[in-house]
Amino acid sequence: MDNEAVEAVSAMFQRFAHGGVVIDYQSEPGAEVAWNEPVRVVESAPVLVRGFVPATRDGRRRTKLLEEALWHLRQIWPIPDLVTRTVEEDDWAHAWKDHFFVHRIGRDFVICPTWREYEASLTDRIIILDPGMAFGTGLHPTTRLCLGALEDAVKPGARVADVGTGSGILAIGAARLDASRVDAIDIDEVAVDAARSNFALNNLSAVASVRRGVASDLNPGAYDVVVANIIARVILDAAEVLTALPRVGGTLICSGILAERIDEVATALEARGLAAIQIAAEGDWRAIVGRVGPM
Repeated sequence: MDNEAVEAVSAMFQRFAHGGVVIDYQSEPGAEVAWNEPVRVVESAPVLVRGFVPATRDGRRRTKLLEEALWHLRQIWPIPDLVTRTVEEDDWAHAWKDHFFVHRIGRDFVICPTWREYEASLTDRIIILDPGMAFGTGLHPTTRLCLGALEDAVKPGARVADVGTGSGILAIGAARLDASRVDAIDIDEVAVDAARSNFALNNLSAVASVRRGVASDLNPGAYDVVVANIIARVILDAAEVLTALPRVGGTLICSGILAERIDEVATALEARGLAAIQIAAEGDWRAIVGRVGPM
């Protein structure tokens, strides 16, 4: 399917499938994958999203609900029809790991799944991740835009909030940039459990914490950097809350915004005090970076 539809389709699979979602990106043709070399993804290549549903009565119900959800999504994006086939559950539990490799993002981040090895350089900031638990593997443009923005915004000792943390990848990135405290939040209990597990994998439980909730559950004016990788509609609905979370002079990073909605979102955030706005772009996706209040 088209790259821009991946996050939305993955959300549907996460809701109705069982045991995780596989997002199969294509690496550069002809390139052999070595254990110590980051994979380069072909941005223009189709992406395959897969999930497992048990062959039970409930599984058939879930499959029908997934088909209905994808039908509605197809009214927005040109998504192919759902294809099903029978596999053994044990095969599914392990086969998806073959499709996720070490990959590099931004200047120094290296995303490494738990079952791969990577020989880090002195400047690498390693994020150990189990991507089968929740969203946020680092391969999607919105995640890459946020990680790049965090590299510029987070200074040692900063306090950071991650709204809609998913797998916790952005919170871990902020901690790897020497933030003193990272408060992560998500409305999905599966994501909360996944992020907490990934914090532990990275030995960051003392720095990063996560709980179930929404942006308004965080303390306004308490953060040097706030990152929200969600969707345009949610950013618009929560614009007043999001712009209130950073301290005066603090940074707000918002992503998950398609190009056609960037002006609308930027205008809404600017009206609520976001200044010095910059727009980062990758493909059809945009991220907004700005400062709250006086410079």
